[in-house]
Amino acid sequence: MKILYLMLLFLVSNYGFSLDCFISNYEVKDNKVYYTGFYNKNGENKILLPNADAATFISEDTIGASQSRYGKDKNSVYFEGNILNNIDAKTFKILSLHFNTGNSIWGTTCATAAVTYSDKNGVYFENNKIKNANIKTFQALGYGYSKDKSNVYYNGIILTSADTDTFEIILNNEKQYIEKGIINSTKEKYAKDKDNVYFAGKTLINSDPITFYEINGYYAKDKNNVYYNGKVESGINTATFDKINDNFYKDQNNVYYYNKKINDVDPLTFAILDKQYFNDKNRVYYINENGEIKKLVNSNPKMFKRINDNYSKDEKNLYYKDERITEADIKTIDIINEQYSKDQKNVYFLSKKIIGAEPKTFQSLGEGYYKDKRNIYFYGKKIEGADIKTFEVLFWNYARDKNKVYDNGQVLEGEDPKTFIVPG
Repeated sequence: MKILYLMLLFLVSNYGFSLDCFISNYEVKDNKVYYTGFYNKNGENKILLPNADAATFISEDTIGASQSRYGKDKNSVYFEGNILNNIDAKTFKILSLHFNTGNSIWGTTCATAAVTYSDKNGVYFENNKIKNANIKTFQALGYGYSKDKSNVYYNGIILTSADTDTFEIILNNEKQYIEKGIINSTKEKYAKDKDNVYFAGKTLINSDPITFYEINGYYAKDKNNVYYNGKVESGINTATFDKINDNFYKDQNNVYYYNKKINDVDPLTFAILDKQYFNDKNRVYYINENGEIKKLVNSNPKMFKRINDNYSKDEKNLYYKDERITEADIKTIDIINEQYSKDQKNVYFLSKKIIGAEPKTFQSLGEGYYKDKRNIYFYGKKIEGADIKTFEVLFWNYARDKNKVYDNGQVLEGEDPKTFIVPG
């Protein structure tokens, strides 16, 4: 059970795995059609579509997705298991799928696609008929946009300021993904016509379509403004603003991490050391797991050296991530691994001194357990009362001595160390 729990925890934390990825799908089985999901109004996870024709039934919106809401047979079109009245099955055609949000998992997306489709009677966005749309000239453009001979639409709503003849998606040489005639798009894209630039269906005020260009997936600029995800960034020098890499940008006055200005950084001497560290002429900086910029106190950029993923140093100081270990003797420091270090006087777990630990005899036992000549430790904390002579590490963070059994450094009450078996 513990192994299964750890495997599930790994999937959730590393892949953003969500059960929502499998909520809705159509299934043809034993000459019957079912709509499956974890919930419906009756608390069931599978419902029979009694009028569906199994021989001709197909799911229509599974391209790039792990779930399907639309399906059809020779007689009807279905949405989430229900017949869409007044939609003609013979001429029903999905034109585009737009995934605006969601995480990619194994080549699919957990997000629900916004669907634009047509039949002989009209064009529809998410089951709402687009008013005044011209069926003959209507074309889906992707990224929520579409147009006909008279209008440009975003999510089925007319963009009154857009010019139909000159309107286009700004793709920057990117190739649109089209499968089975269906345009598949993700996130938002800039678009333009002869007069304006647009993002997510909104006109960017004071934008200049002639000089506008995308810097990357986040930033764009024209002669008037710098934009981040469709919003004007104030306080930036437009003329000198440029990309350093996908994370860092600068103008003549400042350096930016994504769209956040980094205070006190000198743009002229700014240099990226690696994905977590950068420096200027004055100091070294660290980017933590939350994307926050931290100054390394008293750091010397000329002498700075990264030791491993967590530890770094200069000629005077030892750092664990962004924390300076003030008691560390830099001349005798020995980095044990990503979590432990020691000098001639002390042992350190992360950035904190382990009280009472003896550096000369301090060593790893495995599974997070350590010992010195007097004590046993688990992730930097002394295990009170552990018998060092008989202490034995098992696996899955279990251990024992002649008196007790331990799990993650904690005593398992009532367990006999002589007969204890690690649960599988």
